[in-house]
Amino acid sequence: MKTTLLLFLLFNLTLSHAQTDSTILVETPNAENALYVYDSLLQTKLLHYQYFNHCDLDGDGISDSLTFISNGGAHAYFHPVVVLSSDNTEQAFTNLTLDMPFLHTTDTLTESTQFFIKDFDEDGKDEIYLKVENEDATKQESETHYKEVILDYKKGELVVEKVVRFEVEKH
Repeated sequence: MKTTLLLFLLFNLTLSHAQTDSTILVETPNAENALYVYDSLLQTKLLHYQYFNHCDLDGDGISDSLTFISNGGAHAYFHPVVVLSSDNTEQAFTNLTLDMPFLHTTDTLTESTQFFIKDFDEDGKDEIYLKVENEDATKQESETHYKEVILDYKKGELVVEKVVRFEVEKH
């Protein structure tokens, strides 16, 4: 009995030591734009990526707010939420999800780009390019399950437009 108890204690000490040694701290990607926000429904903190001074979608000369909100999953997906400076109304695009809402720092789109801000149509207003991955995405010529869309401000509202094709650099 004493031997069994001793073996049990020794096994538990070894197991608990192995668990504490195997913990690895993982850095949050794109940390300068990352923020954890408490979700009262899920009772946990969810990762958000906020881009406050990166785009002027409505062309009024004042930066608009763009936030990507996590679904809280183990493989998190994020959907964009936009607040325009002109009307201060929050618009959530929950059907447009991507897994890496990291703003590219280069001036060109590549095949791996999932999120990009630029005045693509040169109308004086920024547009948001998204390569979204969701159940509603349709297959394109490249046989991927991604759908490329643009969030554009037209006639006083944000609209989602399908991307025809951009020239991208091959890497």
